[in-house]
Amino acid sequence: MGMIAYEIAWILVICSALFASCCIWMFPKVRGLLGLFVLGLFLTVVLLPYEFDQQHYAPALIILIFKGFLEREADLSGVANFLGLSVVGYCLFGLLLFLLSSLRKGRSMTKSRSR
Repeated sequence: MGMIAYEIAWILVICSALFASCCIWMFPKVRGLLGLFVLGLFLTVVLLPYEFDQQHYAPALIILIFKGFLEREADLSGVANFLGLSVVGYCLFGLLLFLLSSLRKGRSMTKSRSR
């Protein structure tokens, strides 16, 4: 059974997103947790699937762009809310991880000072 165009398109989107994320990781000087956060945020925005009809999914950013520019009187609220809430959720999760790691560093600093 051969691949259909839908599967080939998803493979191309995933491969290009992984290539772009490698470029984002390699070229700037931002590394560590902040670099991983930026990389994860990029992949979340680019690869977040959204159902655009009853049986197909596509990246939410692509649906938002195509509906916004190519369809007259398109309802963008569902896609925009889904994408926006996912990005806000990812940022809140990143903030939580940052606070936990800084709390852990603070505890290890106080333990080393007490010795």
